[in-house]
Amino acid sequence: MAKKPTYEELQQRVRELKKHAADYKRAVGALRQSEERYRLLVETMNDGLGVQDKNGFITYVNNTLCQMLGYSRDEIMGHHVTDFYDEDFKGIWNEKKDKRRKGQLEPYEIVLTRKDGEKIHTSISPRVIFDENGRLDGSFAIMADISESKRAEEALRESHETTRALVNATTDQVVLIDPDGTIIALNEAMAKSLKKDLNELIGTRIFDLFPPNVAEYRKAQIDKVVRSGKPVRFEDERGGRWFDSSVSPIFDAQGKVARIAVFVHDITGLKQVHDELEQRVKERTVDLAEANEHLKREIQERKRAEEAIRRSEEELRMIADNVPALVSYVDADGHYRFVNERYKDWFGIHCTQIIGKHYREVLGKAVYEQIKDRVEAALSGERVRYEDALPYTHGGMRWVIADYVPDVDDRAKVRGFFALVTDISERKRAEEALWESEAKLDAMLRSIGDHISMMDKDLNIIWANDTAKKIFGNDVIGKKCYEAYHGRKQPCEPYPCFTLKAFQDGKVHEHETQVVDKEGKILHFHCIANVSLRDEDGNPAAVIEISRDITDYRREEEERKKLEAQIQRAQKLEAIGTLAGGIAHDFNNLLMAVQGNISLMLYDIEDRK
Repeated sequence: MAKKPTYEELQQRVRELKKHAADYKRAVGALRQSEERYRLLVETMNDGLGVQDKNGFITYVNNTLCQMLGYSRDEIMGHHVTDFYDEDFKGIWNEKKDKRRKGQLEPYEIVLTRKDGEKIHTSISPRVIFDENGRLDGSFAIMADISESKRAEEALRESHETTRALVNATTDQVVLIDPDGTIIALNEAMAKSLKKDLNELIGTRIFDLFPPNVAEYRKAQIDKVVRSGKPVRFEDERGGRWFDSSVSPIFDAQGKVARIAVFVHDITGLKQVHDELEQRVKERTVDLAEANEHLKREIQERKRAEEAIRRSEEELRMIADNVPALVSYVDADGHYRFVNERYKDWFGIHCTQIIGKHYREVLGKAVYEQIKDRVEAALSGERVRYEDALPYTHGGMRWVIADYVPDVDDRAKVRGFFALVTDISERKRAEEALWESEAKLDAMLRSIGDHISMMDKDLNIIWANDTAKKIFGNDVIGKKCYEAYHGRKQPCEPYPCFTLKAFQDGKVHEHETQVVDKEGKILHFHCIANVSLRDEDGNPAAVIEISRDITDYRREEEERKKLEAQIQRAQKLEAIGTLAGGIAHDFNNLLMAVQGNISLMLYDIEDRK
């Protein structure tokens, strides 16, 4: 028999139980606080969070995911996750089913469809949930909207392709290397000169592709650029050909040389000319006597050359003077050294009076204040192009496109810049007139009494005039046409409808149909569907549908038919009455003859009596 606890032992046990109860209460409170903090964290996180059971049905979503998809929480809960996948990605859930069971899920990307039909590029980071027995119980995933980054990647890809096309278009050799000489990128001209495939050269050391003496010299030039951070230009010979190389540093965010751009121009032809000239000088030095004998002839030849140069300068001046734009050269101090005749037309000053003046004095203070930063950029070595309206003192406001091209010497010092300024005021006025014309056209379309709307290939309404919005509501834009005009969930029957036929064959289709307005009233429309926009391949991109309300006409036609039927019935009754009257008249004539004979018989009987 167990020994009964003493009173002191019972009191100690009670104190322990109270302490355990207090500890449990504090633990429950802390757990609730922790759970609330985690719930607040999940609900306010920037990315979407969704939880699904092992069969793929959604059991929880946070507010961010609801906002991403455009649905309320109640509209999402209980649905299968693939209900929100784009059609092209619905099969991916089954593809990853076995990996989910094994807990082998890696991040992937899919396209989700919002409630309004918009496509969202989404990055999925999944995690698997197992029960206490180690069996798959479900999974959850963090979903980030990467639509903007996708669009940025596409823009970057297009920019990269454009840059590569421009680089490959030049006959000069272009290569981008790191400070160790590893090739990062190059153009086709460089690959061709090295007689190797372009992709094969990526990642190789450029110095390994040259003979040792050439590699050593070129590496020294590259090292000089890396140490000084300044561009270097040099000439060297390789394989019997001479090259003029320009080596420029490219800096990282910390100001260190991270890349080196090398531009190589084949100057073999120029070298040959140079060598020929040197040989000619040597021949003249050796044969001084012959040179003296021919001195007069050379002087004459020089005069003819000078005359040719003078004529060439005159021709260049004539060309510049006839260019329909301002052409000038401004030195590093901002003074004009050359201007064409257009300056006289623009500013009313002869060209000789402009040479030597500062551009502020010629253009005026207002224009100077507006362009001085751009001029400073050109004088710092930056090529500048801009479009702006400039308030010239002489000639008033002009819209111009201006190009400033720096003039840089061999030491990379800016000596001035060339300026080409074109007056585009007429073009701007034409653009404004076009804009006004488009605005008038839009106002005209919106004011037309007929219903006019435009649909894309998916039958989404992308434009509607005021008449259409008045009949079917101001929210028709973005809706499906069969939903907005017919109150249907599916496209109209028979399928395809006339709008889809216009997309298919590009022809005009005309028909009559019934529609339901925003108040639920049935209207009769006579519709004409025609292609209004085409893509760059000439395929229909949008169809415009012009519809006229013929409800009153239909009602009047039905009443007219009823009236015609009543008239026909009245005419039939009138004919029957006429026929009956004729029959009665003929029958009456017969009766009169019978009655006459009977009367004669009665007279005869009376006489006999």
